[in-house]
Amino acid sequence: MDRTHRILVVDDEADIRALLTYNLAKAGFETEAVGDGRAALKMVKSFQPHLVLLDIMMPKLDGWEVCKQIRAGAHPLPQIVFLTARDEEEAELKGFDMGAVEYIVKPVRPKVLVRRLRKLLSQGGVVSDGALQHGDLYINPDKHEVRLQKQTFKLRKREFELLHLLARHAGQVLDRQTLMQRLWGEEVYVSLRTIDVHIRRIRQHIPQVPIQTIPGRGYMMP
Repeated sequence: MDRTHRILVVDDEADIRALLTYNLAKAGFETEAVGDGRAALKMVKSFQPHLVLLDIMMPKLDGWEVCKQIRAGAHPLPQIVFLTARDEEEAELKGFDMGAVEYIVKPVRPKVLVRRLRKLLSQGGVVSDGALQHGDLYINPDKHEVRLQKQTFKLRKREFELLHLLARHAGQVLDRQTLMQRLWGEEVYVSLRTIDVHIRRIRQHIPQVPIQTIPGRGYMMP
């Protein structure tokens, strides 16, 4: 189940909102739905979704403007998926240029949509200026900032780099040798157990951090 993932549906058609929220909730997601752009911006602040399913043609504020304002001010930044009847190449390219992670053309096939969203959310994603969102974990390399469950944490340089590396490769087991080479390079000798020390420090600083130890193999972010 995906109870830890929150999805906001933004569409001015009530039947579309009902169809999407029913199927997303059935699949285990926590969902909210609104019918216009201004309501969407308010809900992003209060609901803090991991992903926004965003229509383009809406009253008050269209999807382009909503996307622009979300990316300018939302913390943590959600992934944005445009879900629209506009099937033009220029519109699709504009969506990706604005930072959307996916552009889906209506009509909606609920089971396919659920599968695509689950994959996006399980992988996390770069959300803006190199920042990365993985579930409730938000990592911003430019600001050297880590946020999890509305708390902000400070890590040392190598600890931050290690956490960021694991988050970028979520779902993949990384062994100690790989982690050491990626962080220190091949010409610098560092004991493999140094990785364990840094993992332990990360867990001490952020007890809720979703790092798994895979015995005999290494570490991974699920």
